[in-house]
Amino acid sequence: MIYLFVGEKYFRKKLIDTWKKSFAEKFSENNIIHVQNPLQHEVWFFEQNLLSTGLFSTKNLFIIDDFPFSSDDENPQNILKMQEYFLDIFPRINTENIVVFNNLKADKRSKLYKKIKELWEIKDFVIETEEDLRQKLHQVYQDKVSSQVIDKMITLKGLQFSNITWELDKLLIVKENIDISDIQNISQDLEENIFEIINLLLSSETKKSILKLRDLASQ
Repeated sequence: MIYLFVGEKYFRKKLIDTWKKSFAEKFSENNIIHVQNPLQHEVWFFEQNLLSTGLFSTKNLFIIDDFPFSSDDENPQNILKMQEYFLDIFPRINTENIVVFNNLKADKRSKLYKKIKELWEIKDFVIETEEDLRQKLHQVYQDKVSSQVIDKMITLKGLQFSNITWELDKLLIVKENIDISDIQNISQDLEENIFEIINLLLSSETKKSILKLRDLASQ
C-alpha cells in the first residue's frame, strides 16, 4: 500500500509516530526504514528494500520525507529522474510493504501525485480556511484553550498553524489552561499587520492605517 501524507507537520508526525510504534510492536523496529532525503540514496537502496520478494523478504514500513514532487527545486534533472524511477517501480513494489511519502507540500500537477491519488490514498492535513484551522486547534488543545483565545490567535498569526501552536505550547508549560488574558503580550505577525494596513487603506481609513504603520515601526 502506498500513501501520501501532506500538510501540517504536527499531524503528519503524530500519525507517523503512531504507525511506527504499532509496526515495531507487531514486527520489529528493524522493519522500519525512514529516509530523510531520497536524492542522497542510490537506486539499489530502494530496489533492495521495496522490491525484494521471496523466502527472505520482510514486511517493511518505508517512510520517505520531503520527496521532490516538484521539479522547480534545485537539481531538476535528478528530481525528474527520481520521479520517473518511482513511477516505473510502483507496480513492482512488494505488496507486503507500506510506503509513505511524507511532505509539507506536493505538486498536484505531478504524475506521481496523480498516480498515488488514482491508485492508493492521500491523507491531506493542509489547512486552507479559518474554520479548518479552528477545528484542528480545538482538536489539539480541546478544553485547555478557549474558543476566544483561538479566534484571537488566528487574528494575530493568520492561518499559520505552527506559529500559533508554538506560542500556545510555550504558555502551556506553565499553565494548565489558557484564557484571553494570557495572550495579551503576544504580538501580531508582520504579514498579518501588512494585511490589516492594506484593508484599512482599501476602506479609505487612511488615519487608522498611518497609526498602524507607526505602531509597527515602533515594535
